[in-house]
Amino acid sequence: MLLKTSATVLERFFRPSVKLASDAALYQRVLQDFVLLPDFVSSDEHTAIVDICEKKLKRSLGRNAPYEKGHFDGVITGYRETSASSWSTKASVNDWMADFVQNRIYNLFPPAHRWLPPHILDLAAHGYISPHVDNLQASGTVVAGLCLKSPSKMILQRKDDPECSIEIFLDKQCFYAQRDFVRYEFTHAIAAPEASTWDGIPFEKTDRISVMFRNEKEAPDASPASPPGTP
Repeated sequence: MLLKTSATVLERFFRPSVKLASDAALYQRVLQDFVLLPDFVSSDEHTAIVDICEKKLKRSLGRNAPYEKGHFDGVITGYRETSASSWSTKASVNDWMADFVQNRIYNLFPPAHRWLPPHILDLAAHGYISPHVDNLQASGTVVAGLCLKSPSKMILQRKDDPECSIEIFLDKQCFYAQRDFVRYEFTHAIAAPEASTWDGIPFEKTDRISVMFRNEKEAPDASPASPPGTP
């Protein structure tokens, strides 16, 4: 499947800054490397995956685990998180989620990609994510997310020119992927509640779960072996 954002989705959910929109070549490069697929999951799938994620968070962190005030690197405020190398104590649920992730997520990407375990991030209603680029040493060229429970606004800003930016509306049930140029050259952020507006109109940002998918960082190419007899 060719990962591409449709023209209709661009019109509804993308708001580039004047500076980005005025640079047609750069804007096209951003659109090539940031893909948004609204309504990626059905309402029934959404309900099922939210239930699986919430139960996984409770098992991993405790039933009444509080939201953390701040991430160790200062990027996230008001969150809970856990890795999801397994999803449930029930084999049928594990099998269903494994099949979903493989066939609906990973099959969107080149088969050569190797994937880190999915990551569940639960962002409180008051929570937000500050502008950042994901750790370059911890993962590879793709950072993707399945958005659950609440709409939110993502802001991408070019690292060396913050006025070159774009706002993207992430509705619940959508899937997005940032890769290559956008993954490395743009910071991404999730707006706080007081900044959660779209076309000047406030919207309600409640607690939000995102299931994150990152591919493994490729090992550098090994140096070619020296020919026999070479000192």
